[in-house]
Amino acid sequence: MTPGGSADRAWADRQPPDPTENVQVTGVHCPLGLPLLRSLSAATESVNRSFERLATGGRINRASDDPSGLVASENLGAQSTTIRAENRRRERESIVLGAQEGALSAVSDMLIDLDAIVVQAANRGAVSSDEREALQVQANAIVDALLGAAA
Repeated sequence: MTPGGSADRAWADRQPPDPTENVQVTGVHCPLGLPLLRSLSAATESVNRSFERLATGGRINRASDDPSGLVASENLGAQSTTIRAENRRRERESIVLGAQEGALSAVSDMLIDLDAIVVQAANRGAVSSDEREALQVQANAIVDALLGAAA
């Protein structure tokens, strides 16, 4: 062909290839290409998994990483949730028991005071009738308080 011939015009009229089209190269044969491509793909996936583990901080990020480890992890998570719920329930019980202990302590103190009043009033030789009446008023007040606490 001569310069400026029809083949040169066809080359000049050609449009650049569309980057979205798949370009196929035929007739190229590289016997090491496919194993190298597989090796590169495996290495890339290994690096990506390592980055994922570093980013999440977890050894197991998906079920395929360690199926039995994932099951064990899920079981531990369920047990942990159950234990936390049990701890919250026991904390509430502890608060209730603390309140009941406080009430029983107050009742015990009132009974000790009532016992002291009865012993004092029983000493007829050292206590006058007016003092006995005052002790009776105190004893009645303690009994009323005990009945109020029992209600």
